[in-house]
Amino acid sequence: MRTGLWLIYFLICPLLFYGVDFPRDSEEANLANYDYSKCYQVKKDSAALKKVILNLVLAPIKSIPTDASNFALPRKTLYLQPEYPVAQKIVENYYGSSNKTPGGHCLVVSKDRFRKAYEEVYGNPFYEDLPNTIATKQLTPNQVFDNLYITATKNEPEWRNLPRRYRAKGNAGALAIGGLGEIIDTEGIWNGRLRPGALVQVWRLKEDYEKVRRGVEVLDFDPYGHSFIFLRYERNRKGVIEGMRIADQGYQSYRALVPRDYEIWWGVNLKV
Repeated sequence: MRTGLWLIYFLICPLLFYGVDFPRDSEEANLANYDYSKCYQVKKDSAALKKVILNLVLAPIKSIPTDASNFALPRKTLYLQPEYPVAQKIVENYYGSSNKTPGGHCLVVSKDRFRKAYEEVYGNPFYEDLPNTIATKQLTPNQVFDNLYITATKNEPEWRNLPRRYRAKGNAGALAIGGLGEIIDTEGIWNGRLRPGALVQVWRLKEDYEKVRRGVEVLDFDPYGHSFIFLRYERNRKGVIEGMRIADQGYQSYRALVPRDYEIWWGVNLKV
């Protein structure tokens, strides 16, 4: 019996407690009676309560290239593509050729690759587009180009009257003086500034380069240089340039060249 009374007591007390309206001070009363609908407006429109249906469409994901040369490395500009049509044509012709190592002299091979690409792009020999302003008292524009290209050094005015800044730079000097490209020095070359299709002239020894530029008889010494086409850089996993792939007559194109191969490097990025 007592148990029943206690059960009734515990059930009724909470109801009595919550049912009592305790007095409130004026501030609480004002807050309780304030009409909050004045603070904002709610548009009671049935349209706002309509269900929104989203149709999700799964688009096919394109394949991601896996060739590392397609990715830009942090804080390192990569020159991946030829910038001008003749350079592009040189690269295309090389990769499309069935005979990538024709033999012969490096100067002849590199010049022929440039000559052929130029004529395919513009329809005329590049000699026709050389400016007359590069001529000297002894040489025509064509002769200036050829002398610089083959580094025809000699201790005579014919060579010494050519601008010193172009002498001994081979293909780079010849193309630059003819307005056909921009010279890139050793530092620029190994900092990644060459573009595919660029022509490069190198010298094994700096002293040979200095002699050629100054002007000496070829019989006085046996200089060692090389002329070729730049194809691409080789980089390690950190993006650092370690070498370059080239196109020549077959002498060194079987491997990547590295900075220690030569002391002097001159390149020319074509602008035609």
